[in-house]
Amino acid sequence: MSIDQRIVENFIEKFLSFYKSNQYFCRLIISIIERMEQIKNVNRVSEQVGEIMKNESANDFPDLLDEDSLPSNTKNISPVINERPGSYADRLGTAYTSTVSQTFKKDNGQFFTPQSIAQFMGSLVSTDKTQIDILDPGCGTAILTCAMVENLVEQSPNVEVINLVAYETDPHLISLSEKSLSYLKDWLSKKGILLQYIICVHDFIMEHYDCLNPPGLHFSDKKQDFDFIISNPPYFKLPKEDIRVKATHVIIDGQPNIYSLFLAIATRMLKDDGEMIFIVPRSFASGRYFNSFRNYFFKHVQIDFIHLFESRKETFSRDNVLQETLILKAKPKNGIEKEPQMGEAAI
Repeated sequence: MSIDQRIVENFIEKFLSFYKSNQYFCRLIISIIERMEQIKNVNRVSEQVGEIMKNESANDFPDLLDEDSLPSNTKNISPVINERPGSYADRLGTAYTSTVSQTFKKDNGQFFTPQSIAQFMGSLVSTDKTQIDILDPGCGTAILTCAMVENLVEQSPNVEVINLVAYETDPHLISLSEKSLSYLKDWLSKKGILLQYIICVHDFIMEHYDCLNPPGLHFSDKKQDFDFIISNPPYFKLPKEDIRVKATHVIIDGQPNIYSLFLAIATRMLKDDGEMIFIVPRSFASGRYFNSFRNYFFKHVQIDFIHLFESRKETFSRDNVLQETLILKAKPKNGIEKEPQMGEAAI
């Protein structure tokens, strides 16, 4: 790069100062600096952006929800009469994935859950509560949340209020998350159920890594917040210099895959009777790199159910991904451990 490094760094800092209230431009700057190998202080600048983004939601940045930020082929996708929210979320996701390259999907570990799998995962929960709290830490178009809520409404007639916290960091996806959840809210309203949701646009791991640490090392201990956590987290390896690796060092042994960080943090964000349902690669089940993670994970939760797929080709076939995955359901340990149920079938 011919531009003097110091000039570039000064420009970035001035840009951040001027646009510190604009989420879209903050993310644009992150994208730029990640591609500039000559900039030595990338972590410092990224941390500045992270502070700006912290504790903000998509609703605080209307430019992220503007129709103009939508991929062109998704702008005119609207719900059809009597369409279920999961179906609408699936159509939005299918349209979005057609706009991004295979390289982008791989680099970001972004593979959308097919509707049939989302419905199966959603069917694994039930409740007799009138108010429930749900976390979706990597929501995409919120198909997993929609599938879970559809099932809960049909199987649990006591539900009156649903509080949802969803995380999404892709600026092109946030507007689709909003479209999907707005429709879910309307769909539930017609059934007399109130949905209150927030779309968080900052990094889930950096926001909650402190709950991994033992009491006394940080101000926060276990964050016991949610009845249900459902997720198809991103899958990709993180380099050792990544700020998320440093932040979660207590569960790191070697080179981690980002999905394991999502899993570990989720174990500390469940209520005592809460449940987490994840679809993830099988790789955490063996290998030295996952030793520390496995010790931590099984210290805090027990797996009640595991679903294995017959073929690694079919799970994310529309994204042309070959990945051996499984679905697990786990809950906090309460002193009574049972053998997990096993399932293996094509969905």
